[in-house]
Amino acid sequence: MLCLKVFSKLGIQPLQNLSITTQQAVKLKPVKGERFIKQSWRVGIRWSSCLEMLRGLGSGRDNTRLYEFASLFVLVRLILWNFMTLMKLSFLCFSTCGMELLLHAYKIILNILSKTCEIFCFRLYTIYMGYRVAIVGATGEVGRTFLKVLEERNFPVDELELFASEKSEGVELSFKGEKIKVQALNKRDNFSGIDIALFSAGSSISREYAPKFATDGAVVIDNSSAWRLEPDVPLVVPEVNPEDVKEHKGIIANPNCSTIQMLVALKPIYDAVGISSIVVATYQSVSGAGAKAIRELQEQTKAWCEGMELPEAKSLPKRIAFNVVPQIDVFTENGYTKEEMKMLNETRKMLHDPHIRVSATCVRVPVFYGHSEAISVQLKGELSPEEARELLKKAKGVVVVDNPEVKEYPMAVDVAGRDEVFVGRIRKDLVFEPGLSMWVVADNIRKGAATNAVQIAELLLEYAMV
Repeated sequence: MLCLKVFSKLGIQPLQNLSITTQQAVKLKPVKGERFIKQSWRVGIRWSSCLEMLRGLGSGRDNTRLYEFASLFVLVRLILWNFMTLMKLSFLCFSTCGMELLLHAYKIILNILSKTCEIFCFRLYTIYMGYRVAIVGATGEVGRTFLKVLEERNFPVDELELFASEKSEGVELSFKGEKIKVQALNKRDNFSGIDIALFSAGSSISREYAPKFATDGAVVIDNSSAWRLEPDVPLVVPEVNPEDVKEHKGIIANPNCSTIQMLVALKPIYDAVGISSIVVATYQSVSGAGAKAIRELQEQTKAWCEGMELPEAKSLPKRIAFNVVPQIDVFTENGYTKEEMKMLNETRKMLHDPHIRVSATCVRVPVFYGHSEAISVQLKGELSPEEARELLKKAKGVVVVDNPEVKEYPMAVDVAGRDEVFVGRIRKDLVFEPGLSMWVVADNIRKGAATNAVQIAELLLEYAMV
């Protein structure tokens, strides 16, 4: 109400065009992303223009809050517009007087002010309104971790909807101290009003429902393999290729967990000297195969310790307790598994490098959480282990733990529950010349799935794309 009183003092009547209903707002064509910022700067100070900018954002929301935000936005816009006009008049004066140096300085100030206004207006909307977020596959291992990560990172959630299969309908999950009931996905036909949908329900569900969410206006971030290699769907790791988010058409794919941590560790080196070949062996925890695989390891271990016959393997190809299984996913015609081929194809797509070579061997190990990788790379230029270590220490999302003399190196047991990628045992490779070898470990449920997806959602906010 304060901003409305200020309008009154200024002789402006912002409420003169409020004769619009929620139903009418829903029917209007949405204005999203960069268009919101660009149009907000052009339209002037008319209330009707401000409402025009915000159309489509009120679907399913409390319109009182929408109007309050719009009023505050117009007030800020009015002040900055007058200041900008004064600055432009000053430019004209300076240019006619030949004061080129001062004119250049003023132009820099004007650019900074313009950018600050863009950020402020978008952040103001975020604070006032938040976002409607949906989680599909909410009762699964990754789905529950989505909830934790959203809360820990204080993602601006205004409303949260949880979806799962019919058998999970009515289950209550906690978010910021509030109990939220899970809905049956197959009982919902319309998903209008949802801004961001985080999917982790398997490829078949993603294939069926992701387009429906996208058609209804949401941006889908999908954790399955359904869309990863589709040419018009960006495959994104924020530390590797954040700009690819801008190319989305409603769906963004989250890469395979093993590819994510490998590329977070290798991208600084790739940028510095180039990489032509990667040889990687993965040691992947059972949580990567889901909750059933976790229970399978628990039950087999318990039976072994009690001297009983081990339960038959169901979720995994072979017994996992006290064993390693050199198969993840099915084998292809070339002798590699689909998991191993994912690491090649996803690496090429994210690096935009169709010539880089990747040979992977993916192994399941009896560890509950955390994937580990032994990586050797052939470099295009010289880079010593010491230089690589310094590069990685400065890299976003990377923690270097590399002091083997005192037995300091990353281990799965130490990284569970963490969002960073841990790198150690960095050394000169004895086969590739020039080349490096290293040991890379990360929590596959967090950085390998949930955290990476939420970071993609944060990019959408940063780029004003929702």
